[in-house]
Amino acid sequence: MKRWVQVVLILLGIAIFIYILWQSGPDGVAAVLAGDWRYLLLALLATGLAQMISGWRLQVALAAVTGLDDVAARRRWPWRATYHVTLTAQLMGMVVPRLLSTFGGKAAALKAYQTDLRESVPAVLLDNIFDILVMAPLMAPGFLFATGVLNVFGLYAGYGVILLLLLPLLSWRPAEAVWLPRLAYLERVPWLGSRMHMLLARLLIVWPPPAAGRRLLLLTVLLNGFLALRFYFIALALGLVTTATLFLALYPMAQLSLIIALAPGGLGVFDLSWLGLLSLAAVSGAEHFAVAQRIYVTVIN
Repeated sequence: MKRWVQVVLILLGIAIFIYILWQSGPDGVAAVLAGDWRYLLLALLATGLAQMISGWRLQVALAAVTGLDDVAARRRWPWRATYHVTLTAQLMGMVVPRLLSTFGGKAAALKAYQTDLRESVPAVLLDNIFDILVMAPLMAPGFLFATGVLNVFGLYAGYGVILLLLLPLLSWRPAEAVWLPRLAYLERVPWLGSRMHMLLARLLIVWPPPAAGRRLLLLTVLLNGFLALRFYFIALALGLVTTATLFLALYPMAQLSLIIALAPGGLGVFDLSWLGLLSLAAVSGAEHFAVAQRIYVTVIN
């Protein structure tokens, strides 16, 4: 992407947030200042638990990529080290785009623990693949719930079915000797055939063994569940009438906007996504929440 396009998108994100702040008006600022501190403490607790799980997930990803067993991985990258790495990336994400803070921040922080790029980059890539792998399919039942098509039972049933369908994928271990003969007809396709060996080799490097994949799936569900609850507690602090189920439904869609946004911390795009999603679910005070979550999350982090 060209430099001027990146600058334009960042400025657009800032402009969107300023517009949301203007729409919220003095009442929005007053709502932020009057937030219930008890719910804000719960939001802080949910954030802390999520960051702890994030450090644990990175440790599992490093072990999967390097082929070390759990004991050796914990000795080389103790939990406090991976927690420090994820916290560093989280803080960087407040001032630089999410993709840059995630990959550059974690890879740079891992260098302090004698981890070169050949190990850190595949591990960070695997760590973030699971966010997309889990969040993307969960958007469908979440959207249907927000629009009233699904009830609570349908939402959780949809989530359960999707997670069960992911298990066979996690049991798949790509092997060049097995898959290349099955995909031999693709070698006749110009451009694609010459890249088949490279593609499968990269999958072998990144894709985890089945046991590690199941652990990464569980940790990803817990991580994003606590992050969704953080926003739910922020909504309660503002006095919004809502449920935890609604935020568990909306969070996957909001999280995707944070991943693709170029502005620092997803500024503007992430806030606008919450405004739109809560408005879609007919939650009053959505514009106040869009501003408050930005301020509260910045302070909590």
